[in-house]
Amino acid sequence: MKKNFILGFFLCLIVLASIQLSKSTLIENALTDEFFSSDTILRIEEINKTNFTETNTSLEKQQEMKELLKGQKLSILEKSFDPLKAEYRIVSTSNPNDQIYIFVEENVIVFPHKSSRGYSIKNNHELIREVDFLLK
Repeated sequence: MKKNFILGFFLCLIVLASIQLSKSTLIENALTDEFFSSDTILRIEEINKTNFTETNTSLEKQQEMKELLKGQKLSILEKSFDPLKAEYRIVSTSNPNDQIYIFVEENVIVFPHKSSRGYSIKNNHELIREVDFLLK
């Protein structure tokens, strides 16, 4: 009896751990390797309601931003976000499916080709602000 209880307890721990792990991912799982390539040019747009205005972000700053994003762990949020309320849209010119919408105030990013659910950056709550600073 005690053996079954201990076995059941460990099984519950494993299930809970897998649920927690499934709520997180790496940013590379949402974007292709091509997005992070130094050869890839990004189109970065500021969003104001329904107006998308392309920014003049240098290739050097684009590369810095890619390096900031690469390897970041993301937590999947339950809440959905309207892409038109984001501050920025970043699109890979070589693969239009590689898109990120950045919500600076909410500290959230959205990958619209996956869903409208948001992702927060784990262990680096300042990352979105750093990206915002680079883009200004």
